[in-house]
Amino acid sequence: MTIASAMQAADHGVDSVFTDNFSPWDSFGFDPVKKAFGDWSVAGFREFLARHFSAGQLAAMGVTEVKGFDVRAYLRAVAGKWGGTPDNVEDPVWKSARWLDDPVWRAYKIYRRENGTEALARYYRAVKSGAAAGGKPWAS
Repeated sequence: MTIASAMQAADHGVDSVFTDNFSPWDSFGFDPVKKAFGDWSVAGFREFLARHFSAGQLAAMGVTEVKGFDVRAYLRAVAGKWGGTPDNVEDPVWKSARWLDDPVWRAYKIYRRENGTEALARYYRAVKSGAAAGGKPWAS
């Protein structure tokens, strides 16, 4: 769809495009379970954990079995351990500075950053490819 959009824009004489919200918007802040925790994200994080950490490192982080690990459940359990109400995303526990020291949350932020970077690079390449296919080769 991005390539087709860029081709159509080029066909209509557009020489440049401004793209808003071109970022992994929720990867770096607090509120760890409020946004962007779909099943695709949970599954991708499992793969990230398996690729980047040994069994011993995972165990030290509290991850006993990667294949069934659900980062959402983990984070809710931590929130409850800290005295919060895990299902209330407005609970002050989700803004606690303690999350900065949680190894799973830190690993998840790294995963999202890497995932976001790759998604943005694919988007950029798609726009450039569509522009070139639409007759704007200097845009590539």
